[in-house]
This record gives sequence, structure tokens and C-alpha cells, in this order.
Amino acid sequence: MNLDFTFERQLELTRKEERELGREEGREEGREEGRIEGREEGREEGRIASVLSLLKKGNITLTEASEELGIEEEQVKKLLKDE
Repeated sequence: MNLDFTFERQLELTRKEERELGREEGREEGREEGRIEGREEGREEGRIASVLSLLKKGNITLTEASEELGIEEEQVKKLLKDE
């Protein structure tokens, strides 16, 4: 009887450890996804800032900026105001 209790307790502990390991793996996966998304957002923000900088310097037209960013000219004007 004691042997069965010990086996059951070991099984319970093993399951608990596996759940905790699964949680930790899930948290790490979430952090990695967050880092990837953050880098992508940063690149996009940098691209927008570069295009707006070129527009302000007169190196490209409003139409060219709009085409490069894939948005309407009015949206480009709003981005300029919001800076």
C-alpha cells in the first residue's frame, strides 16, 4: 500500500513539474513572439520616419511618399502633422 502511495505521489509531482515546464515554455514563446513583433513595428516606424524625412527635405513629393507608404496623401499629411 505504501508503495502505491509513493508511486502516485511521484506521478503527481511529475505531472506538476510537466505543467510548470509547459507554462515556462509558453511564457518564453510569448516573449519571443513579442520581441519579433516589436522589431517588426520598429522597422516599420523607421521606414515611415525615413520617408517623411525625405518628404520634408523635398527629396520626394507627397505623391511619392504616399506611394512608398501605401497610404493616401491625406494620411501622409496627417502623419506629418502628428510628428
